[in-house]
Amino acid sequence: MERSVLMPVPLSLVGRVADLLDEYDFQAGRGGLAGTLEGDRVFVPQQGPWTAEEIGRLAGRMVERKYDLVVDLMDLAAAKGDWVVPPVERAESPYHVRNQLSAMTKLIKRDFDGRSYWPMEWKRREDGVYVYRTLPEIAAWWQAARNEQSAGAR
Repeated sequence: MERSVLMPVPLSLVGRVADLLDEYDFQAGRGGLAGTLEGDRVFVPQQGPWTAEEIGRLAGRMVERKYDLVVDLMDLAAAKGDWVVPPVERAESPYHVRNQLSAMTKLIKRDFDGRSYWPMEWKRREDGVYVYRTLPEIAAWWQAARNEQSAGAR
């Protein structure tokens, strides 16, 4: 059994510490290897692990269900490789993006073994705006899945 130590952690940081420990356990189980594009799992910080197959399946389901704003957000985040603000030009209301993100969470829980984490990171900026980004591996998998969808639609 691994030795542990008790230490004070501010309540506001408990979630982040738990996420860090989860990521450590996940990476240790993989021998500390970084994700690859050969079907390996990639751990999204503060979220959880994803594979290329899962990202492809998620992309297909989100397009089928017409979660167009979240698909646009993932497309933008994958293309930019940095923090992005959701594209809201097509939103019917200020809550449309939030509603589709909530619907994506439910889809993931239902279709991906009850998990409740996303394939992208998110944070709230000081100005109150939520921003999102994807890891390079997730971005590559997402773009490949979207390219396959485009090729199949022709």
